[in-house]
Amino acid sequence: YTFGGLGFVWIAVWRAFGVHDEVVVNGSLLAVPRFRDLFFSSRSAPVYVYCANFFAYSYAFYMVVSWMPEQLRARYDLPLGIVGLVSGLPSASQVVVSCLAGYV
Repeated sequence: YTFGGLGFVWIAVWRAFGVHDEVVVNGSLLAVPRFRDLFFSSRSAPVYVYCANFFAYSYAFYMVVSWMPEQLRARYDLPLGIVGLVSGLPSASQVVVSCLAGYV
């Protein structure tokens, strides 16, 4: 909730002090696209895909961090050290796969 609240405060400050519809650069007047024009235009399909991807990643990360250790402990009655090791495997494998993905 803290970061969400800070996001709304940042938007209010940005709109009040930082965003202008027109900018003068070297004596030329340039139009600056508004947020609604960038986000809701027909050209913003990559933005929507990125948002969906980030939602899916955040949900999976939440499940791995909060749900997986408790399920391993409760369902399989594993000791706490093994639960920590097995719960860290998805994050460790993500690091390895992310490093290798650049070479593919």
